[in-house]
Amino acid sequence: MLSELHRHNRHSGRFLASCLTACWLNFCLCPDGHAGTGDRPGLFKPFTAIYTVHAWNMQLGQATLRLSQSGQDGREWLYEAIIVPQGLGALFTGTLHTRARWRWQNQKVVPLEFVKTEKGKQQERYVFDDAHKRLYGAYKSRSLQLDLPIGGAIDQNTLFIKLLADLRKGKSPTGTYQVISRGKLREYQIHDRGWGVLKNDSKKRSLRRIEREKRGQLSQRYWLNPAYHYLPVRIEKWKDGRRQQIIRLQKIVWRAP
Repeated sequence: MLSELHRHNRHSGRFLASCLTACWLNFCLCPDGHAGTGDRPGLFKPFTAIYTVHAWNMQLGQATLRLSQSGQDGREWLYEAIIVPQGLGALFTGTLHTRARWRWQNQKVVPLEFVKTEKGKQQERYVFDDAHKRLYGAYKSRSLQLDLPIGGAIDQNTLFIKLLADLRKGKSPTGTYQVISRGKLREYQIHDRGWGVLKNDSKKRSLRRIEREKRGQLSQRYWLNPAYHYLPVRIEKWKDGRRQQIIRLQKIVWRAP
């Protein structure tokens, strides 16, 4: 079992970064029950949230997620995820810190910059030049410049803002998206699976289930609670038809802008 856990956790850092940095988007929309209109600053609300990560019936880490304003006009935002491995998880990966700047403009989420560091060393950085349809950045020690596709591209954080904005407007987020990750544009297949109930939920709450597929197989599953303004109460990682990791919400604190 320990050898299997070692093999599994070699990839924990990547999963924690991709999955946990995504989950904040599901609850950054304003908690007043509607998505709003125009570009009013009140569409989003700052918060701090805590999640725990579990595998093999053990807690492997904890994540602190924060959303705050970074612009004077209230339309530019900064998201940070600080993911600290614990117990056996600390043997295989270090602290991960991701941050993304984005702007709400013309009722659209516009990505500006995404940065990921591990153990204090920068691993990825991307700057979006929407005016010239270019993306600049670096993956590890390799610099890169990419032409943005006709439909545009996005980082893994701001993708989920778009998905949840769609849900709040009554639209299904099902679709294919071009996402910059590990130095390449990659296709993310997102599916809206409708409503479901978690097996061990004594309250039998009806939750919205969103899934990401990789090469035709389930990769990640998000359980969103509309009573919590679509905050994800649970995130799962799957591989070869087996659930490998579970991320659970512990608490969230909404803050004044």
